[in-house]
Amino acid sequence: ISGPGFIVTGRNDEEMEKAAAGIRQQIAFYGSTPAYRGVLELHGWGDLQTDLNTLSKRGEWVEMGKLITDEILNTFAVVGEPETIAPELHRRYGDVIQRISFYAPYQSDPERWHHVGPFDMATGRKLCPGHPSEPAPRTYADITGEALSAAIERDPQV
Repeated sequence: ISGPGFIVTGRNDEEMEKAAAGIRQQIAFYGSTPAYRGVLELHGWGDLQTDLNTLSKRGEWVEMGKLITDEILNTFAVVGEPETIAPELHRRYGDVIQRISFYAPYQSDPERWHHVGPFDMATGRKLCPGHPSEPAPRTYADITGEALSAAIERDPQV
C-alpha cells in the first residue's frame, strides 16, 4: 500500500518557515474543497472549510495558507529536522503503508535530494550517471539507508 504525505523540513529556521508556508498553502488548497469538509470536521475544524472555500473563490491563496495553524499543520504534516522525518513517518504510518511519497511545494537545497538518480528498473540497482556500466558511487543517503536498515533489523520499532 502506498500513500502520499506532507513533509516540512529544512536545515535551519528560514528553510523550515519556507517549507511550512508551502505545506500550509497545500493543506489549505485541499481543505477548501467540499470533499475535505468531513476530514476537517473529524478534527473539529469544519468551519475552516467554509472560510478556505470563500478565499479560494477570491483567489486569495496566500491568505488561505495563513489560516492553517500550527496544530493543523502538525496534524496533517510531518514537521521536523531531516533526521526526525523517517522515524516519525514510521511511527505514524508504518503499520498502514509500505511506501510513502511526498510533494514538496517549496524550494529546497538540491543537495538534500542528491540520492535521487538513475537506476535500472529491472534490478533497482543505481547507475553511475554517464557511465551506466560502472557501479554508482556511494552517497550519504546510501550510508544512512544502510544504517537505518540495520537499526530496523535490530529493533523493528525504529
